Amino acid sequence: KTNDFLPDVKFQEGNLINGDQFSVQTSKADVHWLHENVGIPSSHSTTALMTENCGKLGACSDIPSDLLEINAFDAGWRFREEKIIMESIAEKATQHFFYGSKKANPESFDGFGARYNSLSKCQNSKNVIDCGGRSGDGELTSIWLVGWGDMVHGLYPKGTKAGIQVNDEGVVWMDDGTGRNTQMKVNRTTYKWNLGLSVRDWRCVVRLANIPVQALRDGRGIGSGDVKVDKNLLMIMTEALYKIPANQRKGLRIYMNNDVFAGLNVIAQRSQSNVIKFMDASKEFGENGSWTSFMGVPLRQVDELHNKEEEVK
Repeated sequence: KTNDFLPDVKFQEGNLINGDQFSVQTSKADVHWLHENVGIPSSHSTTALMTENCGKLGACSDIPSDLLEINAFDAGWRFREEKIIMESIAEKATQHFFYGSKKANPESFDGFGARYNSLSKCQNSKNVIDCGGRSGDGELTSIWLVGWGDMVHGLYPKGTKAGIQVNDEGVVWMDDGTGRNTQMKVNRTTYKWNLGLSVRDWRCVVRLANIPVQALRDGRGIGSGDVKVDKNLLMIMTEALYKIPANQRKGLRIYMNNDVFAGLNVIAQRSQSNVIKFMDASKEFGENGSWTSFMGVPLRQVDELHNKEEEVK
């Protein structure tokens, strides 16, 4: 799977052993016109205390010691065997950033989807845009605009380290699974990752919800390139960009899955639009790649964003 999400996440240390606590402004102080010989009314802003939680992902790799011996205890071979676990952890974390919820997993944290899940019931509903798809239309998905920075960032608990912590536990004995009460020797590696999500300003995230995937494939509705007739996806994305505060657009990224990514480029071809540009880039670990951007904002392909989302109402 393609996962261009995690390299964008900026992680910051929280001030709690299980997360972060901070205050947010809920109203501004009143300002008054003054009259001669009349005092100045007192005023002050109001704040609310917010808490963001972290969760812990974990995994354990047991490689039979006999296999290690056959491969001359080669560290490179062992790493290749265990790499799939690292990839699984990355996929699980990415999935949780978008779809995770404390209601479903109390030991975890709320992802973006748990926070931006209504078109009208809460304040941040202003940043949830309905793209017109309905439950009966088949596959539905979302595009996410995220303004990474001090207002939106990843989180790790106070006194811990950022990133996946890998520990070689050495040789241990375990049941070989044959049902004969026999033991086998394995080399065990454990993986742990303390992480969370902090959204201090809801205006820095926009969800384009209820995207009908089939309409993109068929070139109709939001998938059409005829700007004279339809409000297509390019137009909706332009609307979404201007919901992000201007001072947060520097760290802005746009996330979508492969189907939307392909559909978006086809729309651009149909409408002869030049707002999508292919740019050469270098990935974090030196692998050359080709990114795309929309109006200067990088697009990221994240296949953990699936097409089986429920309709957002």
